[in-house]
Amino acid sequence: MELILLTHNHIYHTQGLRATRKRLTATLAVHESDNQKWLPFRPDMILNDKDILTIGKVKIEAIYTPGHTPGSMCFRIGKYLMVGDTLLPDGPGKTTDPEAFQLIIKSITEKILILPDDIKIYPGHGRPTNLKKAKRGYNIFASHQHSPSLCGDVRWATS
Repeated sequence: MELILLTHNHIYHTQGLRATRKRLTATLAVHESDNQKWLPFRPDMILNDKDILTIGKVKIEAIYTPGHTPGSMCFRIGKYLMVGDTLLPDGPGKTTDPEAFQLIIKSITEKILILPDDIKIYPGHGRPTNLKKAKRGYNIFASHQHSPSLCGDVRWATS
């Protein structure tokens, strides 16, 4: 089985789907909440939190992490975590309003930061990092007071 796993439905992450689909017979998998605009065709599979996908001997865990988009997903393969734009090297992905920001922080703290420190993180933008560094960055952020209206491009060390 070949899969295209969509971390989130933003145009700059989906604009190559049509060309990819022409080259592969892969199944497009997406969370229901991101099964909307910008997709050039309907997904073949709807993903849910904690779904386990198996390709040969490889097991992929789907982790639902809303906030950057309503249907943001991360994918864990052993000690590797593809986070899309949920978690970037220096903070969370961009959010559109304070409610989305609170949701992405909840996703990060309750779904990602609970994982082991040696997990290698592959974001949708920026260089790979590891969970130990991400936890350190978040702890710096969490040690300060923040405006309830905080959202947008937030960086752990400077926000």
